Amino acid sequence: TASEVLVNDAVVTVDDVTVITNEVHNPIIKDPVKQVLDPKGTDIDGKTVHPKDQLVYTITYENPYDRDIQSTVTDRIPEGLKFISADHNGKEVNHLITWNVELKAYEKMTVSFTAEVLKTDYDSFINSADVTIGSLKLKTNEVKNPVFPDPVKDVLNEDSVSINHQEVR
Repeated sequence: TASEVLVNDAVVTVDDVTVITNEVHNPIIKDPVKQVLDPKGTDIDGKTVHPKDQLVYTITYENPYDRDIQSTVTDRIPEGLKFISADHNGKEVNHLITWNVELKAYEKMTVSFTAEVLKTDYDSFINSADVTIGSLKLKTNEVKNPVFPDPVKDVLNEDSVSINHQEVR
């Protein structure tokens, strides 16, 4: 199926002569869409995550052209996440995943990777990706997940001052 295309021509009148110009066709470029899902496929953008949770990041984009074309998607894994896997032959090197995908004319594609939450030393995980379709360079929306902090136990005196590791009488 074809993508949306903007079709335009013009009517030009000079003196008593009217001419219709040629028709031009320009593909309407749709921004790629980033999602963060749980392993069951539920959108968890904005939801709090915990250590050992698995997050599935997806990038969906479309070839707007009437010809086959090469596409490249790059996605940096946020610090505090451990890479598990990527589909469509995505390659991970130093926390950067790269997919190189040949798209058919008007083809829609979704690539994804799975990562595990390792640390809670971060306030949140923020992620977006870059998509190149031929010479067209696009960026996805950002997704964000607050991180549930590790619980910390402390001993306080009656003035709410920490007396942790001190002798108590």
